[in-house]
Amino acid sequence: MSANANNVSYICVKDAVERGFGSRVTIMRWVKDASVRSFRRGSFRMVCVEDLEARVASRERVVTEDELVRRLARQIANAAPVLSPEGREHLARLLR
Repeated sequence: MSANANNVSYICVKDAVERGFGSRVTIMRWVKDASVRSFRRGSFRMVCVEDLEARVASRERVVTEDELVRRLARQIANAAPVLSPEGREHLARLLR
């Protein structure tokens, strides 16, 4: 479902999800924090397409190679098992 109000395009939340703007929860959070304009039309919540596009664009940014390496290192570190003191010593000997 779509609508135009004051030359601004609106779509229902279901359509916004289907178009890939985000999950229902994410879109409703944006509505709640007023970063996406919306209004009720009967049982439908209508959201501003331009605001959705702006929110998605703000999430998409170029990731530098250094940042990517830091992210991957963090993921690897978080996935590693917790080592006992003996395990740390053993690992240190292996890495020498």
